Amino acid sequence: MSEKTLEQTVKLGVAGTVGFLVSYFISHPSHPKSLRNKLPEKRIKNVQILPNIKITHKEKEYWLHHWASYASLYAWLLLSRKESLKKRKMFHAFMLGTIMQGLTYKDRFKFIHTPKQSTKKQLLTDK
Repeated sequence: MSEKTLEQTVKLGVAGTVGFLVSYFISHPSHPKSLRNKLPEKRIKNVQILPNIKITHKEKEYWLHHWASYASLYAWLLLSRKESLKKRKMFHAFMLGTIMQGLTYKDRFKFIHTPKQSTKKQLLTDK
């Protein structure tokens, strides 16, 4: 492996790790410095946009996990005509790091949830 190839590989690894860590600190709810815990809750009718993207419909909540948000943004940027972005390997490594971090959660593929309020109502009516 040439010195230049090794240097590029290390840079990509660092960029991927930085993306992973940025995603962790932004989204991990149990971390005390998590940005997610500091953001206000913002809603537009039945669509929550902060700190998570959720759509409430009837008795269900549809969550767009942060890894899916990053993956959508990444795909959109790849499909755009911005050639300068397509050539930036560090950008790709960073985005892939953010996506990979989101895929480490156990509920990574669970997009439909029951809202907490409806669960409480069910418990009260079941008694």
